[in-house]
Amino acid sequence: MKIQSGLGNPSAHLQSLEQNNRQVIVNRHSKSEELVPNKSDTSVGGMQTERSDFNALLAVKELDISNISPQEFTSLIADITRLSSETGRGNDESIKGLSNFRVSLEVRMATGKLAPNAKLDMQQYVNEYTEESEKLSKQDNKTYRYSPIYANQSKQAIDTIFTQSNIENLQLEAIEFLKKSGSSLVDKKV
Repeated sequence: MKIQSGLGNPSAHLQSLEQNNRQVIVNRHSKSEELVPNKSDTSVGGMQTERSDFNALLAVKELDISNISPQEFTSLIADITRLSSETGRGNDESIKGLSNFRVSLEVRMATGKLAPNAKLDMQQYVNEYTEESEKLSKQDNKTYRYSPIYANQSKQAIDTIFTQSNIENLQLEAIEFLKKSGSSLVDKKV
């Protein structure tokens, strides 16, 4: 599957990402609230703020990013970045890469260029996204100068963080954090 064949216009997407990365400042050390779908409006445009108890992260039994929807993937990224923010743990560059990729996916879903619930091979998507950003940078370095940097940062973060053993460790860390913070978490075996 190529980005061009079913995932929208990568040129517009990368330009959009460039603009978002210039305008959005992510403060990973603040205790920010996460965006989650409004229960009465399942569209990406109907987002509301709500604190979660790392539901997406704790729901993972067997990690398979080769068959995951963009909505599921952004929810996982949101939980991982929130956990890093709450605990102060995690590699800053990896968290920044995940945050950049999350914004990219959310923009594409909000603009209708990516179906939120369509199952994708996210690893293949990231690889193609990285290749396309490098091509665009060569074609128009002025507009897409930073696209390969952001894409490679996202790819490296996904390669590093999205392994079964790392997700299991993050789940244990989330459970420990929730217990310490007094959450009414039901004990869960990971």
